[in-house]
Amino acid sequence: MSFGRLPPSPVFQRRPLPANLPLVFDLDGVIVDVRKTYRLSYLQGIAWHLRHDLGVPLRSPLPASLAAVHRLKKHPGFNAPRDVVALLLRLSLRAAVAKGRKGFTDGDIGALRWIGDALVRGHLDNWQQSTLAGLTTSQIHDVLALEQPDLALARSREMYVGSTDVHAVFAQESVMQVPGLWHKDVLLLDPQRPPPRRPLGIYTGRNRREALWLCKRFRYFSELTAEPHTLGLRAHDDGAVKPDGQPLRQLLVHFQAENLLYIGDLPADRQAAMHASVALGQILPTRRSRPWPQSTVAARHIDDLLDAIDAPTP
Repeated sequence: MSFGRLPPSPVFQRRPLPANLPLVFDLDGVIVDVRKTYRLSYLQGIAWHLRHDLGVPLRSPLPASLAAVHRLKKHPGFNAPRDVVALLLRLSLRAAVAKGRKGFTDGDIGALRWIGDALVRGHLDNWQQSTLAGLTTSQIHDVLALEQPDLALARSREMYVGSTDVHAVFAQESVMQVPGLWHKDVLLLDPQRPPPRRPLGIYTGRNRREALWLCKRFRYFSELTAEPHTLGLRAHDDGAVKPDGQPLRQLLVHFQAENLLYIGDLPADRQAAMHASVALGQILPTRRSRPWPQSTVAARHIDDLLDAIDAPTP
């Protein structure tokens, strides 16, 4: 893990925010950069699953490129890790079955990149059917018989934490020094930033245990990770699937608040805030990016955004 606070970036703020306004955070891309770690684990887990669990060979080390995963994550229907893994696994199996399970090549990987672009453009709203188009009935049966997205996702988590006993790792009170991709995570939030004097929550596509394990790296979330404050967490295994706004409305009830600020970085986060009719904080992808029209406050770096929120009102 690494953290080095970058030079301050401009903060865009439409209006001051109340001192007691609850803050709800997305995780990936907001407090930790996992583009080369957690997302890479999707591909490594699928590759391991294909080769060792299913006996389907690959002619390339990975079934797709990281760029394809990044494009998929920008599509609102593919925010949760399971959805991304399920799609990539389906496409990998489709290519393998179409070639008689003799493995597949860079040309098939090109198809994965194409489908990522098409999803972002909204051309494939029903990917379940689209990914089976052109196969015979027998081939479709073979794909469906081989599909085990939950096992592929489990393999991905093993790659991320560097252990086959994922539950034991996530249950630790402190971050275990085990080998795994997570060591290369880039912390975006200062790990020593003190906890705020306002309610905190999380709305993430990760599962609950994994989200709490990640938050334990940060002093800022020390209260959230201790019972009973974990009730401020909404995760994938709670039925929280972005861009659904219901988890944010549940957090309004939990905090007994009329409004909250949801801080995210992807279109699914913006849609979730709009569906819940709550304020939106935005992490900008580049210094030249412009805030969404719906954003109440936006900045390139999360610490700059929090500094602006916590600054005394004149």
